[in-house]
Amino acid sequence: MSRQLPLAILSGVCLSAGLLVFPGSFRAANRQTRLPGDDSVQIEMRNPFTRFAQIPADADLSSVHFERLRQVQMPTRIKRTIDNDCLRFASAEPGNAAGCAQTQVEVWAPAYEVSYSYRALPQPTDETAGEYYTFQVYFRPGELDEAIRQAAADRHEKRHDVAAYFALSTSRETLTKAMIDEKRSRFCDGTLIDGDWAQRDPDCHDQLSYKTVRVPSPDITVRADPTASRRATAAADWPIGNGSGR
Repeated sequence: MSRQLPLAILSGVCLSAGLLVFPGSFRAANRQTRLPGDDSVQIEMRNPFTRFAQIPADADLSSVHFERLRQVQMPTRIKRTIDNDCLRFASAEPGNAAGCAQTQVEVWAPAYEVSYSYRALPQPTDETAGEYYTFQVYFRPGELDEAIRQAAADRHEKRHDVAAYFALSTSRETLTKAMIDEKRSRFCDGTLIDGDWAQRDPDCHDQLSYKTVRVPSPDITVRADPTASRRATAAADWPIGNGSGR
């Protein structure tokens, strides 16, 4: 079962030597242009070549395993043409705006996709209540040496051997979060009746004071780096998991 992450792939279709992959969320720069008439155009520039993915902090890092290496095509420039007249009419009925925009991929870039699986607790938003999930990272062809590119094309290459071409490392950021400072705040008196808060003095107003605290990020960042040679990286010595599959 697969839970897709911020850098994960939503869909793909076969095309000649590679796959056309539509990324769900990558760092992007948007620009909107007004066209003659009542249409507007949004240009979205995407950069999928980050080498990073994020997984939940409750993930079992020892369960991270290499799944596959494949060549794909990634969209790096996307044009959306929006019919503003259509949007105005559709605003009267929610859900009707889906047909008011046309999306076209203008530029594709060749890439190599490296997929991994891991085990984590089911998330509240995961309707499948799965246990195993996946994440992907992407490389430009020039970032991988010839041996790695050949391994992607060789269907007979053992997964354990291909896994050793990549080394994984992890990090977890510390975030700044604003919280109510209960010692410096003043709260109005009241009682809880049948699950609802009943304030005794209707003219009383809570006086809240806030403080900033440092908390661990809810996600772990995973970075994949190609090794100079697969002989330089033994799968058993990976920082997380053994990288060779379940």
